Amino acid sequence: MAAPKYALLVTGAAGGIGSGFVSEFLKTPQASTHYGLYVVHPSQPGSLAELLKNHAPASHKYEIASLDLSSLVSVRSFVSTLQPRVKAGELPPIRKLYLIAGGIFTSKDTEDGLDYSADGLEKMFAVNYLVNFLLVLMLLGSMKESARIVFMSSTTHWPENKSNASHVTKLEHNTVWKDVDMLANGKGNVPEAETGKKGRFEAGMRRYGTTKTLLNMFMYELQRRLDKDSQLSKISIIAMEPGAVGGTGLFQAHTFPIWMWFILCYIAPLIQTIVVWFMPNGFMRTPQQVGKDLVFAGWGKGLKGATYLDGHVVRDSSPETHDVVKQGKLWEGSLRLVGLSDAETALESWR
Repeated sequence: MAAPKYALLVTGAAGGIGSGFVSEFLKTPQASTHYGLYVVHPSQPGSLAELLKNHAPASHKYEIASLDLSSLVSVRSFVSTLQPRVKAGELPPIRKLYLIAGGIFTSKDTEDGLDYSADGLEKMFAVNYLVNFLLVLMLLGSMKESARIVFMSSTTHWPENKSNASHVTKLEHNTVWKDVDMLANGKGNVPEAETGKKGRFEAGMRRYGTTKTLLNMFMYELQRRLDKDSQLSKISIIAMEPGAVGGTGLFQAHTFPIWMWFILCYIAPLIQTIVVWFMPNGFMRTPQQVGKDLVFAGWGKGLKGATYLDGHVVRDSSPETHDVVKQGKLWEGSLRLVGLSDAETALESWR
């Protein structure tokens, strides 16, 4: 049996959407040509091993790796172990990089609901955005020509979207961008004075949406730099909005009302299964449908770099994400926060 030509790296592979993607990917011919690098959190391996054992074709070679995506140190350690294996030919070059991992993290023990990573960063900023920034830049040297990077966006990135009305309650909430340090410490989105602890849910949702805005800004900025790179110009980045998907575990570490938890965990999965039959690209989707859309995002023909997908339909991201000045400030601030060095990235114009 021929060795796989390429590698597929997936973060959040054990989560609800991650498992949905893996299940759909294993049904494709690409499962035979891509070595699977499935990344899970050390404390949350889920049932991924069982899924792969029962559904992966015999021709699909893979491994499950642990990575704490709330730690910049862990990311550097992970990449420093992976890169030599690719360089030595032990692993094929990465052709598809799926950044699915993410979550909504707030603390029930603090007035403002802020939760922090080991690096002292607001946890959603760290896990949903900054770690992805570092991981992508460090992995570019291990990626194959014509590789594609796919990450998860969300309707929450666009404050004026009607679905965000419950937590976007003031005019100033419509502008997401703030000083990078304020974004990193989360202080720019805390409960309003008049709501106190009761506003932790709304503030947490705004911070989550902010991280998705930052990812979109990063996509546009990085794609421009890749397009000018003598070695990496054929690498493309795609953002995909999955719609509302209940039962995925996204809200496990969040201070949301108990009635909402019940709906998201038990009611939504039943409703969305029915809705998808009639509207596959409707507002509510199943992990399986999102998995199919992610396969399209990775292998769909004709998708140019910096394309924004709503499911499998090309749309546009919010106007603010296209602000080139803000994109540049975010890039500079992110470089400072991760402390990137020349030896850590293959991107020529990273400074």
